Amino acid sequence: MTLQLHETVFSGDTPGTSTNLYWYTAGPEDAQTKVHLQAALHADEQPGTMALHHLLPMLAEADMVGQLKARFVIFPSVNPLGLANRSLRHHIGRYDIETGVNYNRRWPDLYPLIADTIAGKLGSNPQANIATIRAAVGARIASQTPGSAAQQLRLFVLQSAHDADIVLDLHCDDDSLMHIFTSPELMPGLQDLADWMGAAATLTAEDSGGGSF
Repeated sequence: MTLQLHETVFSGDTPGTSTNLYWYTAGPEDAQTKVHLQAALHADEQPGTMALHHLLPMLAEADMVGQLKARFVIFPSVNPLGLANRSLRHHIGRYDIETGVNYNRRWPDLYPLIADTIAGKLGSNPQANIATIRAAVGARIASQTPGSAAQQLRLFVLQSAHDADIVLDLHCDDDSLMHIFTSPELMPGLQDLADWMGAAATLTAEDSGGGSF
């Protein structure tokens, strides 16, 4: 398997328009571990895109010699809609200019949507539980019918990320040291990643508010 480029086209919100999303895959298709990497959900935050730009040839080289043990799905610029949001020479990549909604807000909390479906189906086998939950989430996502271009994009990204073992969503700030923001239940395991990256801080919150991705 070698690094592959993919293209997904979303129909636009006005006649005759469409949006193209480019993404990559690398590593064995049947790998037990899946890694989902994305950058620029806030489309004006470009350092994450640059980081993935430099990561891609490294993944390609590792893939060519069979060193990858996981399946990687990479979205260097996951929000082409926000990337195109320009007005009077100003890039408005953080907000949907049609609705005013922050692109990293109002993502659905999937658990309440599948709680009834998986009730009574979880047991003592962790791997079986994961498979049951992911199957329910995947079915719920697949049952949705998106309308707008933004809804199409969100649904596609959710379909990619919902069954990944590792999900990294790369953002940046106007001025900050490198840091990781995660949920408490992933600690202290994720501290290994923070240490490898040389992160200055690891921040945790059960709910950061607003329905962030």
